[in-house]
Amino acid sequence: MRVVSCTVAIFACMAALSHAQTAGAVYAELAGPGYFYSVNAELPMAEGLTVRFGGTLVPAWFVGGVVGINKLIGRENHNLALGMGLIVRKGSDVDGANASATIGYRYARPGGLFFQLAATPIFDSHGVYPWAGISIGKAY
Repeated sequence: MRVVSCTVAIFACMAALSHAQTAGAVYAELAGPGYFYSVNAELPMAEGLTVRFGGTLVPAWFVGGVVGINKLIGRENHNLALGMGLIVRKGSDVDGANASATIGYRYARPGGLFFQLAATPIFDSHGVYPWAGISIGKAY
């Protein structure tokens, strides 16, 4: 957990120093790396590069965190999002960390709508699990 905290702090500091034109966002995601849902913030690191921080909570079952990095390919508001991340979970019958990927379409208009539809496969020691997510929120 200490490694995750340090990684989050480093990415946050780097993002604060960035003067990127890529839109950041605050959004909710149904399914995706948060399994059922997650609430997320995405910070621009450089042009076409963002870092994601999120969390999920299912009362009486588990709490989790999502950290990831995304490469955005496209023009203006329409982009292909390619990313990778780490999912950390702690709960009554789940405990540990898994990897995830993101491959999808993203629309983000600075000061307006953020929308993403993506395949988000989850990787663990048993294999790859196909998964997907849909996100909506506010880009800044």
